[in-house]
Amino acid sequence: TVNGEARAGTEMATTITAAGDIAQLATTALVTVPCGASVTVGLANTGDADITVNEASLVLTRIA
Repeated sequence: TVNGEARAGTEMATTITAAGDIAQLATTALVTVPCGASVTVGLANTGDADITVNEASLVLTRIA
């Protein structure tokens, strides 16, 4: 999410075949932040099923 809104094109999906199975998912998004401004970036479950996210990592790179 960016500022609380789902970001189009960054959806991730997987099919778990058995209870206890895990999946590793990844996506990339370019977020433009104007000079002097700020945004909030986060993860959100927009689906119907409950999920558990463990050890989530966000990598932020500043492009000048």
